[in-house]
Amino acid sequence: MSYREYDFQRKIDTCIDQLHQVLQANKTGIQLKSAENVSHRYEDKYLLVEQMTGLLGESVINTLGEMGLTTERLQVMLHWLAVEGEDVKLRFERTHLCRFVKETTREEESPRQLVEEKTGFLTQKTVLKSVTRITEYHYELEANYRLMAYKGHLFQEGQEEGERVAAGSMVLLERTALQNCVMRSKQFPFLNV
Repeated sequence: MSYREYDFQRKIDTCIDQLHQVLQANKTGIQLKSAENVSHRYEDKYLLVEQMTGLLGESVINTLGEMGLTTERLQVMLHWLAVEGEDVKLRFERTHLCRFVKETTREEESPRQLVEEKTGFLTQKTVLKSVTRITEYHYELEANYRLMAYKGHLFQEGQEEGERVAAGSMVLLERTALQNCVMRSKQFPFLNV
């Protein structure tokens, strides 16, 4: 048994132990065992795969719902699948942009001062201060992401000028975030991706 198989089996055993504790606390009397320790028919494996696939589908739909998927858009995707017989695929796009905005220079006095006093016929007091010239570079960082659903096997970009969504696809969610960044280096803080 490889380390990965051992680690996977250990995680399953840990989950079963935790489920036993929950079930014992609720006094259900259900005994849980891992699949290799239970006698079963060959067809039971297919049933297990079918149930797990259904569970995966439900969890994806719930996650998309929490992210903002509306019922109307879900119905469009179901129409593509059930009526038109097309596969429905999801596409996640992201871009990060970093733009140089401006360069500023300012002066900042040091909190320390050197005071020199000369006494004599005329009392003279000299104050020396250190002034630092600081050059700052201002950047604007922009992060965009978009989750799209499209039917068919190949995603095709829109053909018209400025068209962001191709026919047979729709935007499920889209977000943009902007942040200003001030640095003392002229080098871009992030690459455009």
